[in-house]
Amino acid sequence: QIKYAACAAMETESPAYVQALLSALLSDTYQCWLIFDDDRNLTAMGITCIIELDLTARKYLHIDAFYSYYQLDEQLAREATAYVKEFARASGCSHIRTLTNNPRASRLLSIAGFYTGKTEYLLNLNG
Repeated sequence: QIKYAACAAMETESPAYVQALLSALLSDTYQCWLIFDDDRNLTAMGITCIIELDLTARKYLHIDAFYSYYQLDEQLAREATAYVKEFARASGCSHIRTLTNNPRASRLLSIAGFYTGKTEYLLNLNG
């Protein structure tokens, strides 16, 4: 289930991605967060990594992927954010960052205390 959720969140089925993710998780470079319901069924999964900027020595926790099997409610979003915040603080991070183009995810992030920072611009070099 974790492999499916990670690939769905990152919109890829690349075996190279799965292998790289597994390696990163096993080497403790990335973290995997799991949310279970009361019946111990996996309901959501997140993947994070800590990024340290060399020039500024600023550390932040980056939410690389998040996938929910069911629609996440506002209370669960707040609770999940509290656990991630605690981990980020304990790891010496000053911020938690993520990217999304999902309107519902944006709303839940806002409810959980996230705000919009800088705007990201992309230039496609593959076509």
